[in-house]
Amino acid sequence: MTQKYLPTHCTFVVLTLLVAPGFLLAEDTPKPSPLGETVPLKSGKDVSEPAKKTEPLPDPTELSAEFRDALKPPAPPVVKVAAPPPPASPAIPEMVVKALVETDGQPASAMIEINGKAQHIITAGSTFSVRDSGAQYLTLVVKRVAADGVEIEIVELKKVVKIR
Repeated sequence: MTQKYLPTHCTFVVLTLLVAPGFLLAEDTPKPSPLGETVPLKSGKDVSEPAKKTEPLPDPTELSAEFRDALKPPAPPVVKVAAPPPPASPAIPEMVVKALVETDGQPASAMIEINGKAQHIITAGSTFSVRDSGAQYLTLVVKRVAADGVEIEIVELKKVVKIR
């Protein structure tokens, strides 16, 4: 005759079911001590003390403020571009009277040299443009031509220059 044995795992399950209900009942019920005191359960709770209300846990579907701030992209860096320097004010060109001509019945005229290069023949009321040492042009208006000198207005600088 062959004897049939239960598999090992089935034996364990049967034993666990037989032992477990009594084990759980013994753990949950408080045991009085010989002195009449209540013995705390293994979970650490004393049955004689009323249960304290705990604060509810926060809702896990709501983002905290710190997490919400962490999700925001960082602000782009602020790059300050320096304003271009204002254009330098044009310099007064160097002007020299090379010749002066006065005749009866005719307006006086003069020949002037500007910045050692250009020569212009001018009379009172003439207007011409010259380039200063930079890249700017200046408009010159001749106010007066006389024996004591020539007066020229530099329009952009709002100045009048007297050359002798």
